Amino acid sequence: MTLLLVSLQILDYNNLPPNSYNIAFTLPLFLLICGRFAVLKLDATLSQTSKTWLFLLSATFIVSYLISDYILIFGASLLTMEYILALSHLEGRVHVRINTLIRQKKFIFDIIPITLVGLFYYSWRHLFPPSYSGITFAKHYDFLLIFKTALTHVLGGFSLTRSDLYNLDLSFDYLPAEYIVLLFCTFLFSTIIATTSLYNLRGLDKGKLIIPCCIFLALFVTFPLALTPKYQHLQTENMPAYVDSRFAYLWGIAGITSLACLAGRFFGEGKKRSILSGFFGLLVGVAATFSYYHNVDMCQVMLNHATVWDRARSIASAPNAAELLRDGKLTASIDPFSLVSVHPGFDSERYWQRYISWYGQRKEDSILNWNPKVFTPLPVNLKTGIAYTTKELPRRFFGASGWSLLKKMVAYSTGSRAFVTFRTDAAMHDSILAFSASAYLAPGETNKAAEIRINGNLLQSLTLDDKHRVFNVAVPGDMLHGEFATFEFIVQHPSSPADYGSHDNRRLGFGLWNILLIPQ
Repeated sequence: MTLLLVSLQILDYNNLPPNSYNIAFTLPLFLLICGRFAVLKLDATLSQTSKTWLFLLSATFIVSYLISDYILIFGASLLTMEYILALSHLEGRVHVRINTLIRQKKFIFDIIPITLVGLFYYSWRHLFPPSYSGITFAKHYDFLLIFKTALTHVLGGFSLTRSDLYNLDLSFDYLPAEYIVLLFCTFLFSTIIATTSLYNLRGLDKGKLIIPCCIFLALFVTFPLALTPKYQHLQTENMPAYVDSRFAYLWGIAGITSLACLAGRFFGEGKKRSILSGFFGLLVGVAATFSYYHNVDMCQVMLNHATVWDRARSIASAPNAAELLRDGKLTASIDPFSLVSVHPGFDSERYWQRYISWYGQRKEDSILNWNPKVFTPLPVNLKTGIAYTTKELPRRFFGASGWSLLKKMVAYSTGSRAFVTFRTDAAMHDSILAFSASAYLAPGETNKAAEIRINGNLLQSLTLDDKHRVFNVAVPGDMLHGEFATFEFIVQHPSSPADYGSHDNRRLGFGLWNILLIPQ
């Protein structure tokens, strides 16, 4: 069963991106799980266990819960599953079984740490009400919105449930050869592990109870998040933060694994079992490959976001950090492309001031700030002679290049400028840069002035309106020297969807629909 669980891990949409699982988060989670294993091992002999061991275990749980409220909620879900299974193994009426569990020393040992930390969180937030809307409760409860927010974050952890991924064309043009080899290895080993493990599984004790419990707990760990204004707003804007519901994925994948184990009893024996197990393994292999392809793409998107915090840490480490804090223009310096989406009422300037002050005091703490930087940036360099529509480009094309995809059709410059890089030949002649473009106009505007530059040199000035039109810009061959040609698309005074009443506060300018570089 463990091997089957491993083969399904790649289905996690957020399993690979950097900064999602740093050591300050995974260490308390690891301690919590090890502590739970130790308690379950000592279950029958807990009353004879030395006070020193009991104190260390209790301290482990309390510290883990205190480090993150996510860990506290997940710890509560672990205890819930433990006691549901314990109840199912006892005999008698429900109230008798509950009374039996409550009278055990283990119940007191389990309930005290989580209750103490829960009361601490409640008291602290009551005495010092937080302003961050990601940890406060909404003033008005829309139960349908709460359920939709929770369900979206539960399902969104699985690549296969993400309809937006199916709108992205699969292409190996942007992947180095080693990533294609890894794609093949992902398919091969996921298929083998899933096939062999399922072939040897013929049912699961209490499987019919475990599966609905896993589904319930996936929703359980997400509901606190769904009650907050931030995540409800992200839901209404169709921008859910799946990475913040990572624990829902853990319970979801446990439920799928349990269901596969339960199905194993109906596979029969001999040739029939081999064929059905192989078919199931093949499905897992294909799904894992699909997910890995998009995970590689998502890693690059997360790297783009990580550069924002890297820039903030650089400022915090600079000798003139105090002067920059007083300047009051941190957001423009740290996140010029507005890569970090915010919710209504979020004070970005105040957040970055607090973050830089915090990091400046703790930058020497190398343990808690450590994060593996093992993801090599994979730039998207387009090829000459091929027409590209923006909707078919991988997600990593946007963000770091200054583009933001809107309504899956047009890419707008996030701010006043954005870039497109083509891979060129060393001996290229005069060419034509053909593209369809428009502008994001503010209320009352009829057009915007724009410029096209190559490697910093002006090619042509344009006038854009809200209708996408075709432009052909001549590119002299002497400007195409070298291996790459970077075109810069500039528009002055970008506008925001917030001007039309949206909560989206990005500044959008140059709209690009498709592009083609034609050698003459």
